[in-house]
Amino acid sequence: MNKVLKAAMIAAGICLATCIAVFGINAGIELVENRGIEQILVAEEAKSLQVLERNVESDDLIAILRSQGLEDDEIQKTLDDYAAVIALYAPDEATVETFINMTKEGKNLQKICEIYCFLTDTIEGNTLLKDMYEIGTMTNFSGNFWLESSYNYLTEKKHGVLSMEEIVAYKNKGISIDEISTASVLSRGGNGTITEILDRRAAGESWEKIFDTYYQKKSLNLQKKFNKTEASTLLEGIQNANTCDLSVEACIENQAEVINVQNKKMIQARKFSEKAGKSLKKKADLTESIYESVSAAGATIEMVQEWQDAGYTSGEIKKAAEISQKYNSSIENVLTQYTTENKWIGE
Repeated sequence: MNKVLKAAMIAAGICLATCIAVFGINAGIELVENRGIEQILVAEEAKSLQVLERNVESDDLIAILRSQGLEDDEIQKTLDDYAAVIALYAPDEATVETFINMTKEGKNLQKICEIYCFLTDTIEGNTLLKDMYEIGTMTNFSGNFWLESSYNYLTEKKHGVLSMEEIVAYKNKGISIDEISTASVLSRGGNGTITEILDRRAAGESWEKIFDTYYQKKSLNLQKKFNKTEASTLLEGIQNANTCDLSVEACIENQAEVINVQNKKMIQARKFSEKAGKSLKKKADLTESIYESVSAAGATIEMVQEWQDAGYTSGEIKKAAEISQKYNSSIENVLTQYTTENKWIGE
């Protein structure tokens, strides 16, 4: 999956939170009893299709992206990310309008989608979208933790930040890295800190109780049904519930079925994004023009094809060629560092 969709689709890969939860916990449970999981999930697929039809088939969006100087493969990649967010979260019309208006202002739609996905796990929800974007521009969205850094800055680190020494100390208390990572995400869904969560865990409190008493975006009753469940599984249930009309409990109990529907939504999204971008030049058509731009930096056409196959866009390959000449490095090394560190050499 694309990195735009964080942890929950990283369940099948990707990030989640305030979206289409039309039904609360009790309503979700009642629906499960009355209609069955399968019927609800079928309805989810239909809803995803409807929201894609309303928001993705738009020549206007392509024109806006092209006006930003994006090349055709970069536009297609942006459409893919945007469609995936639309399909998975089904944001309301006001949120979609915010996406489009920010893009019209020249802002990067992929980054907007990344921020939106990150904020779905937070108590603040969408309210920080524009501010996080502005903070991100100050560092050119570079580094693997620009989202967390922007969020922590705007919230004055109210959810806490762990030092390496503190992480080691918690590990020595028997808390795994997976649990620490889960606590980091969970901390943003309440008003306490990651330290408070981990201290409770270190004192022997169950994850079910910690989730029930800490999480504030919706009421949970995990202790009633689950015992000694892994923290990451509970978090995944919350994140999956934010993408469908099921309770957290139902999402945990029917994890495989929910993820299967999420995958179907992603397939729907890809079909719509490809249809929306049908007029764009495809990868093979762009190879020659990329090669002409980067051959002076020592690239062969075969190298260009390999980089394209690896998912790099025209703009990324051309920028890597410029940087390679400036810093006397190979294009391959520049691209590898960019992938690993999420920033270009010199940034």
